[in-house]
Amino acid sequence: MPVWNYIITAASSAAAVLAALMGRKLAAGTPGPRCTIWCVLACLVAFAPAALAITPPLVARRLARHDRLAEQRFRSLRQAFERARVRHADGASICDGVVLSRYYSGPPFSSEDCWRITGNYVKQDGYSFMIYCHGKNAYVLDARPFPGSGEGTRHFCADEFGQKCGELGWKTHPYVCPTCAE
Repeated sequence: MPVWNYIITAASSAAAVLAALMGRKLAAGTPGPRCTIWCVLACLVAFAPAALAITPPLVARRLARHDRLAEQRFRSLRQAFERARVRHADGASICDGVVLSRYYSGPPFSSEDCWRITGNYVKQDGYSFMIYCHGKNAYVLDARPFPGSGEGTRHFCADEFGQKCGELGWKTHPYVCPTCAE
């Protein structure tokens, strides 16, 4: 469960206690303010369980959105890489983020991220994306959720040989995606 759920629960509990203490002091007053205070207290007490009840569907929706956007970005980056490889057969500029951005058609990255994505992880909607280039026309495209954030559930990895799955490995060559069968 994300940390902000605990923070919201603690804040609503503190607000409920504060409202109860205020209601206790004003209990001797006239019936009009007393009724208003008890209504506010009831709303505050009901807020915490309601917030906890709607949290799982909201989290699931956010995770699904992040996974969908990550998949779209990953596919678009891969297609941009293939288009750049075809148009720049010498292989000299296929690892240039600005060249790749000309062929990219997925959900947007910032202009700064286009410069940094080759060799660095850039963060976007719960995922980190990186392109690692090694050798002529050799690359690894990696997309993974932020470490320990719980913002995504899938990991995407592709190299010049085709799409693979799993973590980046060191079994055969640095920055080669292991196959799904391993």
